[in-house]
Amino acid sequence: MQPSRVLETVLYASDLEAVETFYHDVLGFRYVHELEVKGEPSDTLLRLTGVSLRATYLEREGVRIEL
Repeated sequence: MQPSRVLETVLYASDLEAVETFYHDVLGFRYVHELEVKGEPSDTLLRLTGVSLRATYLEREGVRIEL
């Protein structure tokens, strides 16, 4: 079975605010929600130590991106 469309794309950025501004102001994506993850249980889940993650979810015309 082949997928019929892309539902979510993940992009990594060192300057999250600049990338959010670009996708929102230039490309017209709208803010959906944000997620912050630190320490346990994320360390165990990802098999890493000192996990600190902030993700922003944006959406446009049924396409969601995670920054």
